[in-house]
Amino acid sequence: MFHTRNARTGIDIGSTGIKLVRGEGRTALASVTHAGTEAWDGVDREHRTERAGAALRELLRKQGLGRAQLGRVAVSVGWKEIALRETELPPITPAELARALPFEARNHLELDNMESPVLAGQVLGAATATAVLETAPAAAGSRVLMAAVPRVRRDWVVEVLAQAGLEPEVVDLEPLAALNALFAELPPQAAVDEAVGLLDVGGRHAALHLASRCGGLLTRTVGPDAPADPASPQENGFRMKLSAGIEQTITFYRGRYRQEIAAIHAAGGGALAAGRLEALAASTGRRFELFLPLAGLGARGEIDGRPVGPEYLMACGLCRWWDGAHV
Repeated sequence: MFHTRNARTGIDIGSTGIKLVRGEGRTALASVTHAGTEAWDGVDREHRTERAGAALRELLRKQGLGRAQLGRVAVSVGWKEIALRETELPPITPAELARALPFEARNHLELDNMESPVLAGQVLGAATATAVLETAPAAAGSRVLMAAVPRVRRDWVVEVLAQAGLEPEVVDLEPLAALNALFAELPPQAAVDEAVGLLDVGGRHAALHLASRCGGLLTRTVGPDAPADPASPQENGFRMKLSAGIEQTITFYRGRYRQEIAAIHAAGGGALAAGRLEALAASTGRRFELFLPLAGLGARGEIDGRPVGPEYLMACGLCRWWDGAHV
């Protein structure tokens, strides 16, 4: 029915549901074959791993997918528990960064209250004149991304997949997976002279991720969980808090990186609420666009005749992990 040689699968273990996107393509995501979601409650901590594993197994059953058909698997860790920062170091190679990471991470990440942190780092490229980071050495250095996550959180998502007999090849961070999905769909010249925003309106909170291709990354919580009914009395208060959080974050980003925001792309299930994006645009004076993670794939971005929508943001970004152009 479908090929498995170049298969790749992104699995998003969210707080209200588990989502899956399976696609094919060796060097870039070329087609999507499966997309689905299975509801579960991630708030109740009792038997949490087992319940998440059961939901994942049910999702795979409904999609008609076995372990061998998934190919390479990527999963993410929730961004609220991580430490993530872009900074500038003297010119450094990936091998040198790997050796220096245990020491540099202590200087650039908030690790004092993080138990048994798992560290990761990536050299993004040479710093440019337009990338104004927190440090400004006389000689151009290297743009470096550093991250840390509590080992227990990293291990938990691995344990959930093990409940379904799966082992992930990649454990990514939610903001990076989300931005991978966005940058894969943007034109190559986009987010060079100006940064772009990605507003993820999820089931438990709203997050804003700001980034540009020439340097500058910031991710923050900007609002509480969205009302299920946009016509409810709580909607107005939610929009006010969300607008204020967005403006504060953009102001902070402009001060740190001296870049304007070209547009804000909105994703997550909460972005589909009628009138919500229009109201945010009116209150902030900024342009908001609904982001469909697989829009650039045309008809192949549809499953059973329906578009893969913004609620699949994270799973789509994870499925794109092997595209070779990560954030």
